[in-house]
Amino acid sequence: MAHVVAPNLRGKGISQSKFTKTGDPKRAGNWSVSTIRQQSLQFKDYRVWVKTFETGVQILMVGENTPLSFLMGEAIATAVMNDPYFQTYRRAGTKKVGRKEYDADMVLTKFAGGSYWLQDKWGIYREEIYTDGDFNYNFPEY
Repeated sequence: MAHVVAPNLRGKGISQSKFTKTGDPKRAGNWSVSTIRQQSLQFKDYRVWVKTFETGVQILMVGENTPLSFLMGEAIATAVMNDPYFQTYRRAGTKKVGRKEYDADMVLTKFAGGSYWLQDKWGIYREEIYTDGDFNYNFPEY
């Protein structure tokens, strides 16, 4: 297993003035790396719906006017549209903001109820970013 360097979490649950007998800074409260990470999660949900053209072709749209294929690729949009057993799809990656990179995910979830996507209520497209509490992320409007 590769050596993993822990992030500098000073000011995020670690005391700057109190130390243990071994010289390590004391932890304050119910602090853990996973809870700090979970608290830094920011997300926004967009509705997903089916647009039917005059020719009878149907595509998935995100928000008001963005095709799902622009965000997740044509292969994923086609597979999601034609697979009756599809429930959720998650794409994990990073997003560069300024000079730093942050973990970011794109999640596509089908509404429960019915086995096909071609219904009135479709699903949710969610963009998630873990900002480590550095800033408030401005999500795009689709």
